[in-house]
Amino acid sequence: MRRGLAANKLVLLIVTTCISFHLTYISSSCVPHERDALLAFKSGIIRDPSGRLDSWRQDDQDCCRWSGVQCSNQTTSHVIKVEIRGQDGSIPEFLGSLKNLNYLNLSGVPFSGRVPPHLGNLSRLQYLDLSAMGDTYSTDVSWLTRLNALQYLNLYGVNLGSVNDWAQSLNMIPSLRVIDLSSCSLTNANQSLLPYINLTNLEELDLSYNYFDHPIATCWFWNITHLKHLNLWSTNLYGMFPIALQEMTSLQFLDIAQPFGRKPNCIMTTSLRNLCKLQVLDLGGNLLYGDITEILEKLPQCASNNLQGLYLQRNSISGVLPNSMGRFTSLINLYLSFNHLTGPVPYEIGMLIDLTHLYLHRNDLDGMITEKHLYGLKSLKQIFLSYNALKMEISSEWQPPFRLERAAFASCIIGPLFPSWLKFMVDIHYLDISNTGMAWYLNISNNQVHGGLPANMESMSLQQLYLGSNQLSGPVVPMPMSLTILDLSRNYLSGYLS
Repeated sequence: MRRGLAANKLVLLIVTTCISFHLTYISSSCVPHERDALLAFKSGIIRDPSGRLDSWRQDDQDCCRWSGVQCSNQTTSHVIKVEIRGQDGSIPEFLGSLKNLNYLNLSGVPFSGRVPPHLGNLSRLQYLDLSAMGDTYSTDVSWLTRLNALQYLNLYGVNLGSVNDWAQSLNMIPSLRVIDLSSCSLTNANQSLLPYINLTNLEELDLSYNYFDHPIATCWFWNITHLKHLNLWSTNLYGMFPIALQEMTSLQFLDIAQPFGRKPNCIMTTSLRNLCKLQVLDLGGNLLYGDITEILEKLPQCASNNLQGLYLQRNSISGVLPNSMGRFTSLINLYLSFNHLTGPVPYEIGMLIDLTHLYLHRNDLDGMITEKHLYGLKSLKQIFLSYNALKMEISSEWQPPFRLERAAFASCIIGPLFPSWLKFMVDIHYLDISNTGMAWYLNISNNQVHGGLPANMESMSLQQLYLGSNQLSGPVVPMPMSLTILDLSRNYLSGYLS
């Protein structure tokens, strides 16, 4: 109790909106010693500017009516749920005395220090969220094994770097459905840690932002074939994908992407053809190599294709985009940028009627882009084709079926006239048409455009440029030699015209 009272700077806030949360009104008084524990915790609070603890009163015998406290509906009402937010301090040990608690969410509370093993006394706990609290750590998680009813566990951000038996401890809780150990400083997920799997109900596993740095095929979780969600983002795993992956037919989400700067080599030799429920596959940044056609043939080949997100950007994939792209009719996001793809873009890309994001930039694609490529993309919001050898030939009378918000065609040939179909893009807020061979007139005066002038303006093929009455600042950069009219008036620019 004394450790909980040490939070002498605690500002306690009761959250009642972020998560579905209902206060249960009980006419009978709550358990006296549980009420005393809550009052003792309040006595250690120096400031409560929101007044959320006003209902926690000595003269009120029924703590079940206090804000942020929920009790069971039994005759003797045990506290089963406490949801708090705060600033500074350590996790109060008194929480371990609320033995009928089944829901505890301290997410976002900036507690620090050791996670008290007293939480292991909460044998009825089903939901435990200690995520994103601050500088918290644990050197022993064996207390978790006493939480026999636990279904949801989130320890995101809790430093478990010195815990070697974390996997064994979790394996002793077969009731677990969701485990989130992202950013926990874990260094090993080898199969040797877990010779057998007892997690018979596990559906979601998040181990992202850890640094395993060992072969991906040696991980213990591939034996949990009933997983639906597996997040291994930024874990530095490498090597050949395990054969067991093709048996994970319940999988809906698989993320093995690596952030920019981490460059493990992954080899996709395993077929995912039978993963009919797969909705999101993210393999970005893995230096995945091979022919794009062969890689796509390893993806689900089911009658009802559910794949909505395919992220293969920042790899070493080569080859020509196949006509079979059109069979992924459920795709919403397609990211193939920063690869070595060559040849034309197939017309069949226009069959992806649900596609909202199409990222093909930074490849070696060539050939034409016509309205036939775009006619079926009724949901398209973002298209990035920059830095390819593509030429856009679209009729001046064509009216697109989509409303773009972001578009990039840098270094593609779309000139010499401004594309008429872009005039229909009234929702667009990002447009890159640099180095596209256009000699044209641009008028964006009388808006709220702010920031500095782009450094590459000298390479643009502009004849008339009107930027007056905006909020532009910084120096005046060199302008295109082709300009005949330039208006920079009523801005905040400085320096000299070259």
